[in-house]
Amino acid sequence: MYEPTTFDDPPNSSDATFSHGFDLLGSHGHGHSVSSSRSNVHQGHHAHFQDGLSHAEWVEVVIAARRFAVLDPICRQIIRLYTGHALGNGVTVQAQSERGKVAVEQFLSDPTNQRHLSSTGQQKSSDRLGIDGNWYVALHEVLSKPKRPNKVQIRRLDTLQIDEHITNPQDQDDVWFYLRVTHTKDFKTVKRLYPDISKRGTDLQDLKIVDPLDSTGETLISFIDDAKRSKTNLVKDVWVYHASVNSTGERGNPLITTSMVWSKQFRTFMESRIALQQARTQLVREEIIKGGAAAVQARQQFLQSSISSTQPRETNPANIPGGAAIHNDGFTLKNIEQKTAAQDAKIDGDLLLQMAGVSASVFPQYFGTESQRLATQRSIESPMMKAFKSFQKTLEDTFEVIIQFVFEVEGVPADQRVVDIDFPEIVDKARPEQMEMLKKLLELFPQFAQSEEVQSFGLGLVGLNNPDQIIDKVGEAEKEPIPASETDEGGLLELRAALNKFSERGLGSTTLQDIEAIGQAEDDWETAMGEE
Repeated sequence: MYEPTTFDDPPNSSDATFSHGFDLLGSHGHGHSVSSSRSNVHQGHHAHFQDGLSHAEWVEVVIAARRFAVLDPICRQIIRLYTGHALGNGVTVQAQSERGKVAVEQFLSDPTNQRHLSSTGQQKSSDRLGIDGNWYVALHEVLSKPKRPNKVQIRRLDTLQIDEHITNPQDQDDVWFYLRVTHTKDFKTVKRLYPDISKRGTDLQDLKIVDPLDSTGETLISFIDDAKRSKTNLVKDVWVYHASVNSTGERGNPLITTSMVWSKQFRTFMESRIALQQARTQLVREEIIKGGAAAVQARQQFLQSSISSTQPRETNPANIPGGAAIHNDGFTLKNIEQKTAAQDAKIDGDLLLQMAGVSASVFPQYFGTESQRLATQRSIESPMMKAFKSFQKTLEDTFEVIIQFVFEVEGVPADQRVVDIDFPEIVDKARPEQMEMLKKLLELFPQFAQSEEVQSFGLGLVGLNNPDQIIDKVGEAEKEPIPASETDEGGLLELRAALNKFSERGLGSTTLQDIEAIGQAEDDWETAMGEE
């Protein structure tokens, strides 16, 4: 039976119980850090609230999100959409310097890193960020032989194993360490400290707090030394970067946090509809008899089963399904019309579906429903695409930090650390209208075509990466000729020709074919330079 809810409570284990009768959360979670034990390392964070949730409630939300993301079709679709739009077939990383290329190639080709950096590994990391709301990236600095640069290995840490963010007592945004709590097979607790990536190059012993054992509050002690009192050890040569979404606090929240409540109600609604529909599959007929109450009673007795306490055998069996009903004019047998209220049910279901999706900026057409007109669907595409791009930007920032860390560890000079990290373009269906508006604007104000901002916007509309670099190359091509070498002659000449044509005609009169020619020529030139 469908029961309304007040939606006052956050999603928890009861919300993750499906109709087949068992609690999807289980009674024990492997590696979870929801322990009531206290130590010197803990600073009472379990009693704090973030985004209106206590620590225990936040843990319940993450556990529920993991279950919903696997077994609930709406939540699974939301996570699939975010990852699919943000990553597509995967991210490509291209350093511009030779030293940088060597470092990136070594990092990406390391067999131990493939589980995280391959297309499948990238999708898992994106799913982790969307489902948990957090992605803890552990970067292991592997020491190499003398006179050879170190190398980096990447790992993911379980969100629920990160028990606490250790911050500067004077600045909560200055994260020092991450406390990771795990449990062995014999249920022993293991505590480890991982320094934040920003503390590389810092003497960790200099990160001090007031000694908890000093009643005067005047003695300072290294946080690492204080942690050792509770058998919490520092993990050396491993640095952690934390990416989060959907939160204003130190920890992120699942993208489907608010969607789970409405998705559960939609699932309950659909289960009730299925039960109702199954009940209506039973064929109900109405028989009208000519006569009074005595005639009706006589007919009922005639149809009644003969089985009783004294008569175990049936001597008056019911008519078989599909059998013929034989009667005279004294009886009239007809089917009873049963209305399903399908139209009203569709409206109600679409409203619940809309609430579940809009909670994560995903609108109904992406769940396979056509409850809105085409014009309405196109008008709401833009805010949804912006949400996808925001999520993609978080991933892009994370990859940028990772690659820059690799450059630093492998000794790439600071002036050779420029890297191009390309994510698939998220196409906005409103782009044709935007291009038409830009064209009309330039017809009214041709002088706007000389603006680099307008040129950059126009190149971005047609999907070219790095529009600012293209504009810079246009300026270089105008200032002085660039000699072509034997290895890059074809690609460079084609690039210069396309850029010069673009510059001469201006943005207002440049066709889509012209801009596509620039992109193709740029790719050919970069390929030729890479082979050189």
